[in-house]
Amino acid sequence: MDSKLFSLKEWITTEQAANFLCEKLSAPVTREDVLQFGVDDKLTLSVYFPNNTPSIRFACRHSEADPIFEQSYDIQESEQFIFEYELKISVLWGIYDLPMLGGEFLEVCRAVHNLKRSEIDTHCNGGIHLVDDKRCHYQLRTIERPEREIPDLQAHQVINSYYPAHRFPEGIQYVVRTSAISDFVANISESNANKSKTSNVGIERQCKQWLISLMEDDAEKKKSKEEYRVEAKATWPKLGERAFGRAWQNAINETNNTKWSTSGRPKGKKS
Repeated sequence: MDSKLFSLKEWITTEQAANFLCEKLSAPVTREDVLQFGVDDKLTLSVYFPNNTPSIRFACRHSEADPIFEQSYDIQESEQFIFEYELKISVLWGIYDLPMLGGEFLEVCRAVHNLKRSEIDTHCNGGIHLVDDKRCHYQLRTIERPEREIPDLQAHQVINSYYPAHRFPEGIQYVVRTSAISDFVANISESNANKSKTSNVGIERQCKQWLISLMEDDAEKKKSKEEYRVEAKATWPKLGERAFGRAWQNAINETNNTKWSTSGRPKGKKS
């Protein structure tokens, strides 16, 4: 996808995301890979609702905090948090993010492996949760009663015969916000940079230990610093000139062998 076109879009399909990542990562990426990134909590996935879909808004607060909704709400308590559900039905349309807390996680898992509904248990007592661009949370609702009895069904207030939905309705589309893709690529670049830095630090440390083994016990310098650098470069091809210089000076400091501080080849060692 053209970068200018990408910057103009708010969201793209998972197929477009896969193509975009192929270009950015210079590696093959499939739609299933994009979904798996979401399952692995590396990429925020979203869904697009083309039609009005019933839901109820909810919020989570610490048990000691004040109520979030001023109107009446259904309360469910846990050890640390209270979940507050508004006692009214809202309709969803457009893009919503997947927090991967309940049934939405299982639905994406099914899509990753391209499984039929009967091949994976996509039933979750908590239903499917969604988050909008203002960070408001919603629980998807359906007029269909659950296929099997749920122990805590009464805890989830049944409003006007709407029950917690455990599967996405037909017609939804998995998508990815362009901002989420940009964050994902940036995180990969930062991770690779950190790995490279860590690798270079390890090479420099190994070179220093090698130099220390040559300098210890007040040993004489037998070659010039440049000749030792060339030898080190042959052993560690990624060793930079500055890194070798640091390793050289640190080895001298640790062995206190000032004989190696002089420049050039030792006297009497010219070829």
